[in-house]
Amino acid sequence: MAESSAADDAEWIYGERVRRTPRPSLQETEERARREAEAIVRDAELKARSIVSAAEGARREVVAELAREQADLAEKTSRLAEFLASTLEEVERASANGSGTVSAHDLEQLEALQDELRGGE
Repeated sequence: MAESSAADDAEWIYGERVRRTPRPSLQETEERARREAEAIVRDAELKARSIVSAAEGARREVVAELAREQADLAEKTSRLAEFLASTLEEVERASANGSGTVSAHDLEQLEALQDELRGGE
């Protein structure tokens, strides 16, 4: 029984060494590290392209929204200018007919506003 026990001990102690695979050479280690690094770089490039693509899409959406807002502002500005100009004309007609109670100062301000609106068109 003692011989069996000694053999088991030897297997347990030395058996691990027999089953170990040989260490890779420096060249193999470098090649493996190079392949892993290339894979990491490819993955990073794909992620970067995805991020840039998403950012470009978002930029296009913002530019389109800005263009819509600018067009809306221009339309509203034009409508406001037309409204103010027609209101000024009505006030001037009423003043010329003597039916309005507009002071000379108010009339001057309205005329200045009309000139400004016509200059901005």
